[in-house]
Amino acid sequence: MTAIAAGAVAALTSPVAKALVGRGRPALEAGLTSAGGGAFPSGHALASATVVLLLLLVLAPPTPSRAARWRRWGAGAGFCVLVGVDRVWLGAHWPTDVLGGWALAVTIGSLAAQGIRRAHRPDGPAAAVGSQGEGDEPRP
Repeated sequence: MTAIAAGAVAALTSPVAKALVGRGRPALEAGLTSAGGGAFPSGHALASATVVLLLLLVLAPPTPSRAARWRRWGAGAGFCVLVGVDRVWLGAHWPTDVLGGWALAVTIGSLAAQGIRRAHRPDGPAAAVGSQGEGDEPRP
C-alpha cells in the first residue's frame, strides 16, 4: 500500500512543482518531440526513478549474492540514465530538470522504503499491537 501511495505522491508532485517553479522548456527546434507545460522537474525522470527505486528497495526479492545486487542496481540506474538522456536529447528538458526529477524520486522512494520496512519490522507497529513482554507495565 505504501508503494502505491509513493507512486501517487510522485504523480502529483511533478505537476505541482512545475506550476510552482514555472521554468520554461528549451526551444524544441529539432522537432523530435512536443512538450507543454513547465520543465522542472522532469516527470519522466521522476516517475521512472520512483518505480525503479521502489522495485529495488521494496518489491524485489532479497538476493544473497552481492554481484546480483550490483547487477540489479546497475540495470536500474542504467534505465534511469537512458530516460534522462532521452529527455535532454529530445529537447524536452534541461539537464537540471532531470536531476531534479531524480532527486525528488530518491526522496519519495526513500521515505516509502522506510515506511514499509518500519511496518514489517519484528518490533514495528504491527508487532506491538496486543503484545506485551514479561514484566512490562500494562499499556493504557
